[in-house]
Parts: sequence; structure tokens; C-alpha cells
Amino acid sequence: MGNDPASTASRDLRKALSTILAVYRKPAIEAYYGPDGATVLEYPIVLSSWASPQPGDPGYREAFSVDVNGDPIYTPGMTQSQKVAAAKQAALGFFEAAGFLVSGGMVVAPPTGAKLTYEIIVPGGGVGSHPAYSLAVAAQETLSEIGMTLTINDPPDTNVLWDALDSGTQELWTAAWGSDLDPDLYQAYHSFNVFDQPDGNLTNHYYIQDPALDELITQASISDDQWTRKGLYQQAFDIIMDWAVVIPTYNRNNFVLFSTQRIDTSTITPDITPFWDWQNDIENMRMK
Repeated sequence: MGNDPASTASRDLRKALSTILAVYRKPAIEAYYGPDGATVLEYPIVLSSWASPQPGDPGYREAFSVDVNGDPIYTPGMTQSQKVAAAKQAALGFFEAAGFLVSGGMVVAPPTGAKLTYEIIVPGGGVGSHPAYSLAVAAQETLSEIGMTLTINDPPDTNVLWDALDSGTQELWTAAWGSDLDPDLYQAYHSFNVFDQPDGNLTNHYYIQDPALDELITQASISDDQWTRKGLYQQAFDIIMDWAVVIPTYNRNNFVLFSTQRIDTSTITPDITPFWDWQNDIENMRMK
């Protein structure tokens, strides 16, 4: 909204768009990867990380699943169509809170500093070959039903996305990030690295500048107690999600195939993770 990404109105606008996009994550990812090929994420960190919030943790919740009053949007047992209907109502509440004129279940006019059309860059090679492409298409249709236009830019050349990021002209965009064993929130979310800062690393394309988040990131990076760090990261993730600058979408699942006729499977690394697999214990493996 205008030039202030930190304002409550700006956050409400992003939450409105994010609520519609988020409701289509599961069907889109299952359609692309199959039922076992990927897992939907609720926080911006791989689920297998020790720092990732887990279902059952205090405060854990589905991404963008509450309305403008903080009340749950969804109830157990809802069908996908019921969830979409609930998401539309919640999005209208966020749009209205952001200053948009809402009438008769439609967004009719934007406030100063906002608009009714936004672009999302989905680098699918120009043919929709991207896990988030069908998600964007479904969100586009739903947003159009409430008066908002989502334009999908699927460039044949991926550099279109990176050029937009480098010039700071992107609005909504999709990309997949890798993750190390130890979480690194500093590059993507610390104020020092905001893209348009003269002395930063220019890696914070979310434009978050939040002193409380900066402090949590710093404290988590210097603590030597894992449980303390996990709590600090949980607080950091909550702040990031409240800024509504990222929609956690999916975590690819790795598959490793072994021949039981050739390998003594009892010698394979148990509980393989993306950060520690059979290659780390290859000296323990035995051929049959």
C-alpha cells in the first residue's frame, strides 16, 4: 500500500491475496507431485529441519487460516469447495480492512496506493511447467469472482523473474529455495539485507525491516542451545507470517531406491533425512 510495506493496510492486502493462494496449495502440489512426492508447508522452512514448527507444537497452525479478527477460517471435515468459499469471505474481510471498497461480496474500488490488478511471475517455461502454476490459475479464477485480477506471467526464460527481482519490480513471484541443516534466516529476512539498502547483501527481496525479527534472528544464530534456538525461530516465523510476505507451499520428498538382492538393508542408515543420508554412513553398508 503506497510506499510502506510495514503498514497494517499493506499486511492486510497481502493477507487477502495470500489467503486465496494458500487454499489451493494442497490440490496443486498433489496434482504436480502426486500424493507422496511432496508435503505442504505451513512455515517457511523444510519440515524435516530440527527448527521447523511441528503439528502439535503450541501455536502451530495452517498458513493463512485465520480471518481479519484472528478467528479460524476452516473447520475439520470441510471439503475443498467449502474451504474456497470460506477463504473468499476471509479475503474480502482483509481487503476491506486494507481500505478497499467492498460491496455485495465484491471488491469495487482500491484505496490510494493500491489497485485491483496484480501480477504473479511463475517461471514455468512458458508452458505452465511449475508446481505453483495450477495454484496461480485457480487463485486467478477465485480472485476474479470477487473483483480482483491476478495476471499470470509465465516467461519462457527464467531470467525474467531474476531480472525483476534484481530491479525490484516484482509484485508476486514463485521460487524454490534450498535449505541447510542449520537454518539461515539472516539472508532472506534481516533488515540489513533489504534489496534497496546501499550496504546490504541485497538478498531480502521481501522488504521486511523489523527490529524485533532482526533481534530474534541474531539471538538464534549465536545461542548454543538447540531448544532455545527452536523457540526463537518459532517467534521469528510468526513475525514473518504476520508480515504475509511469503506463502509456504511445498517441500519435495526425496526417494532413495536400493536393491534388496544386492544390499544388506539392515546396514543402511536408519531415519534418512535430507541432511543425513546413506552416503554419510557408507562405510557401514554391506553387500549381500
